Amino acid sequence: MAVRKVYRLINNERDCYDCDYTGNAEDLISPLNRLLTKTFLTKELLSKIDKELQYQPYQKFHLVMMFKPFRKGENIEDMYVTIEYDRNLTATSFVNYEQASSIIIRLVNEYLKELGYPVDSYNPNDFLDKLIEEHPDFEKYFEVETIE
Repeated sequence: MAVRKVYRLINNERDCYDCDYTGNAEDLISPLNRLLTKTFLTKELLSKIDKELQYQPYQKFHLVMMFKPFRKGENIEDMYVTIEYDRNLTATSFVNYEQASSIIIRLVNEYLKELGYPVDSYNPNDFLDKLIEEHPDFEKYFEVETIE
């Protein structure tokens, strides 16, 4: 029999959105997304983004791991990496710089591919297995069950 893993989120790891919050918007980034950003939003990646955007300014953003479904204790059926502008966490209306956003998201995913992360896989386990293997700090956010 084939053995497979099932990943579940231990907690709801979504960013908080609070337009009444007067503190630093970065404080509203979920711990999981904060760790993802710290791990992968490197000087090398930012340099690629700057070059592709021809050194035009862009809003500060962080990386976001999106899951389907996104409920505590539910099996993760799908997963992808995207971005969120920090300012959106405290804004009354969202900022969407469509052209810059699509370029940044594309470059983030290309960078993850270069690092060997299967971002095109339809199985989130492929990405999560490699992530936890290479960066054990992520393990605390997931419950893993092995099913035969």
